[in-house]
Formats: sequence, C-alpha cells, structure tokens
Amino acid sequence: MYFEKMILSKDQPDSSLQSIILENMCDGEIAVYDFLNLVLYHPEFGYYAKNRVIGRGGDFITSPEISQLFGEVIAIYILHDWNEKGKPQKIHLVELGPGRGTLLIDLLNVFKKYPDFMDALHISLIEKSDAFKSLQKELLESWSNKNHYALKVKHFSDICDISSQGYLYCYANEFFDALPIRQYYTDHFNQRIERTVYFKNQTQAFEFCDDANIEIEEEDDETIKIAQFLKHIIERDGGRCIFFDYGYIQGSSISTLQTVYRHQKVNVFDYLGDADISHQINFSNFAKAFSPLETKIMTQANFLEEWGILLRLQQLSQTNPNRAHELSIQVSRLISKTMMGEHFKVLLV
Repeated sequence: MYFEKMILSKDQPDSSLQSIILENMCDGEIAVYDFLNLVLYHPEFGYYAKNRVIGRGGDFITSPEISQLFGEVIAIYILHDWNEKGKPQKIHLVELGPGRGTLLIDLLNVFKKYPDFMDALHISLIEKSDAFKSLQKELLESWSNKNHYALKVKHFSDICDISSQGYLYCYANEFFDALPIRQYYTDHFNQRIERTVYFKNQTQAFEFCDDANIEIEEEDDETIKIAQFLKHIIERDGGRCIFFDYGYIQGSSISTLQTVYRHQKVNVFDYLGDADISHQINFSNFAKAFSPLETKIMTQANFLEEWGILLRLQQLSQTNPNRAHELSIQVSRLISKTMMGEHFKVLLV
C-alpha cells in the first residue's frame, strides 16, 4: 500500500533543494526527520511553500474541499459544547494548518447565526506557509466584508506562541500527518538506530540507508509536543480539541510514509519539493499525550453520523433537489468504509 521501493526517482528534485539537503548531511547521511523537514517546510523550496497543493488542481483533496457539511458538523459540535459549558464569554478558536481556509469559512458560516458566539470569538491560525497565510487573509477579509463582521484573527507560525484568549476550541484536519517524524530500526547487534537517507551517486537519487523490508518504529515528536502544550492550555483555561487525520489505533511495524503527486501515490523520493509526503498517525500514542485529560478515538464516519451529517444532507437535498445526487456522493466519500469513513480517525479531547 505504501510505496518505498528503492528505484530511481521519476523526476529529480529541484537542484536548489537537492543542494540544501546535501549541505545538511553529516557523513553523507541525513535523518529522515531532517530530510522531511527540508523537503516539506523549507521556506523557499519546500512543498508547503507553494499554495496550490490542496484541491482538484493540487496533489490531494481534503474533507472540507469535498463538502461544506464536514465543517458544518464540526461547528455544531463546538456550538453544542459552548452551550453545555454555559456560553463562555471569551472563546479562543485555534486551527492548525488552515491551508486555503476552506474549513474555517464553513465554520464561520454556521457561527454567524449565533451573535453571542461571534462576539466572544478570537481566532488564532497556526500556519508556517507564507503563501497560505496570504490566501487565508484574503479569504477572511472577503468574508468579513460580505458578512459585516470585524473578525479578531492572528496568525502564528508556532502554536507555542499563542497567548490565552479564553475557552479553547482547537481543531485540525490532516495536519499532524504532514509533520516530520523520526524512524528507527533495530540492527543485527540489537541496537536501536535512527533511520537516515543518503544520496546515491550511481543513480543520482536519494535512498534509505537500510533494507526496505526491515521493521520500522515511528515517533511523532512534533505531534506529542503540540498535544502536551494543548493539554496545558486546557488545564489552565478549559477547552476542547478535535483532530481528524488518517492513521491507526494499534501499533505498526512498517514505515507509513507515502508520497502523493497529483492525486496519485508515487515513490517516496519522487518529485521532491513538488509532492506531498505524509505518514499515518498513531492515535493511541496521540491520545496518551493528553493524559490525564479524557480522550475519545472514533472513526470519521462515526463522528460525522453521530453529529448529524445525514440529517443535514437530507435537509440540503430537500431545499436543493437539483444537487441531491451530488451532495449524496460528497457525503458518501466522507463516511464510506471503503473511502474516508473508516481509515480517517477523530481524536476528541
């Protein structure tokens, strides 16, 4: 399912990016974590320095791009909790990796029906990409002008830079799978070795410095760090987190790295800087990082159905009969077992 064959890349990486990776090698090798950090997040040549990576014209389509109902259901969940908590007078809405801003706009379109919630709302957007920041600012300015709301929005490159703005609602969709991870394996001497990448001169391509068939242990250091920071915020200010991503609950002994280029899976080292490299989330470890806070792991399908996506689909189909079939197909993609419904998990905190 995940492509890691040791073959020549179909497309060589940008020569500048390749040079930067080579410059960061030590004794001809670079840790998988550092390799991913450069390929994905280099401010000039990294994948996320570009702004056309999501949607039909990009490399992948996320749930908010499929249907507005995805965001509407999340908004309903948040509003329900806000009401249950006695309607806190100060709300801190935090999105990790907003991308093109589609999900946030879908939430705001529901929130605007509740003036008390909007009056209490402070928004923090955690975004490293300058290109995406510009898109988000333009989109929010347009929404504010159209809806006559002066939104209180701040951008941050690191979530650890946010300040207390009230009761927390932090959410993310396919954010953590894009963070760089560390990989380890056990050698013949029973020593735990960090997995590395090298540049093979004969093929002029990057490869792993080990056998592709060995057992791999993955560590999401960045994910755990963010979880522990959010746990501290919730313990201090109160709040909820809701995270959607693809991953597993039980342990895995294989590399879950995969590369997607124009909606097709390719070799991990193909189209470096121009293709999305991601990994599957270990939701059990993710949830443990929030201990002792109460957590719940469920499938995306279960969450969306529990919070009314099918009822909302029925309502929209009745008011938009010409779009009923289209809407049904969109929701099916989100909840079907053979598509995103089972493979994508939700962590509630």
